[in-house]
Amino acid sequence: MKRSIAFLVFTAILLNFSYHPAKAQQNGEPLLILQHEGVKEAAWSPDETRILSWSIDKETIIVWDASTGNPLLNLFHAGLRGAVWNSDASKILSWGWDSTVKIWDFQTGENLLTLQHDSQVSKAFWNADETRLLSWSHLGTVYVWDALNGENLLELHHDTFLWGVKWNTDESQILTWGQSDEVYVWNTISQEKHLKLHHKAETWVVQAFWNHDESIILSWG
Repeated sequence: MKRSIAFLVFTAILLNFSYHPAKAQQNGEPLLILQHEGVKEAAWSPDETRILSWSIDKETIIVWDASTGNPLLNLFHAGLRGAVWNSDASKILSWGWDSTVKIWDFQTGENLLTLQHDSQVSKAFWNADETRLLSWSHLGTVYVWDALNGENLLELHHDTFLWGVKWNTDESQILTWGQSDEVYVWNTISQEKHLKLHHKAETWVVQAFWNHDESIILSWG
């Protein structure tokens, strides 16, 4: 049965960070205190039986048993900048400033794939069916990878430093924005810019979204 957990509380103690799964009906008293120095973020597994945390300071990913607080897995990724579960928590995706994206097997801790970027990786994520990966660097390079064999399927080059990248729903287009007043829409088949949109204000674009039917793009900066 799924555990009913209302919120996570992050508290800082000097340079060490601890996070506390807590139930609201227990007046916020922590059920567990899981020590992971320099923790940046944490996330439940889909069934809430495990917690994944990652630390920039220690360049480590730790998976915890959410009932006992025991560490189940400890992974090292040089220059770590993020980590996420896949949909069934059988794999972990991580990326870092060592210019790599990695996929790990949760059960064994084995590094299943290492994908080499041209520079420090800003972020990475799976597509809807987890057969492909999208990753990018601040320097402007966007890659699409085969998530099973690591083949590089697509490479795009944004003209400036990148702040963000998104697939559309059917993955036929990619939206990019960065250190300029422009938003680009790319065709993933031709690998060419489909649209180049200019902000009226001379400022960097910090975020962009499609609307529900992807006929309109909302951006701001």
